[in-house]
Amino acid sequence: MSKWTGKFDFYDDCEMIHTSDEMVECSDVYLGDAKVEIKSKNDLIPYYTHTIASACYSKSDGNTIHLSRESFIDSEEKDFLVWRIMDAIRIARKAKKEKKHFNLDYLRSELDDTSDTTPDFLWKKIISIVNGQPDLIKEHISKDYRVAADYITGWLIPNYFYDVHDSSHNRMREEFVEYCKEKGFSIIERTPKELKRTKGIYHPIIMKMCMKIDEYYRMENAYR
Repeated sequence: MSKWTGKFDFYDDCEMIHTSDEMVECSDVYLGDAKVEIKSKNDLIPYYTHTIASACYSKSDGNTIHLSRESFIDSEEKDFLVWRIMDAIRIARKAKKEKKHFNLDYLRSELDDTSDTTPDFLWKKIISIVNGQPDLIKEHISKDYRVAADYITGWLIPNYFYDVHDSSHNRMREEFVEYCKEKGFSIIERTPKELKRTKGIYHPIIMKMCMKIDEYYRMENAYR
């Protein structure tokens, strides 16, 4: 299993099952259905935390690999947030009916899971979004968990909760971004005064990860 995602991902395929040289020479790699230009080993690295959606390996005809559209870190983080967003919306509706202020104390008093270990700052961020977008409590959330999860990950998170992150997935991103830096890629580092881009190879996937790391710390600092 990959050292970043804990799953069999593209890194495992390139570095453990096959070799990166073999991947460059003999493979067609697709991000979803879009072909990725692979000319060197470095071209493989930004996709290492993506999982393999489908693959066909052939010594005679070469390999065809379709990767997930987003990093497993992102998709698993969305799954982590689903029930928290679902609970926040449900409890916010109850607070409105009771004409009570929807805050952390009220949410925790209404949580079904009394052993919840979600950090306060993460709950506060979610609560602030729900309170700041009154129409959210009008959203129809299916009682079928899978249907509700698909709606939350596919619509609510990208449109409302896109800058909510948790510590575990933030740590995965930090470790992967540091690896990318060691391999010659440009990253964005946080300093006490500003964000600073390092010298190196630019890649949008790595830059996006860096910005999510910054979003995490902004959230943590704002709601501690």
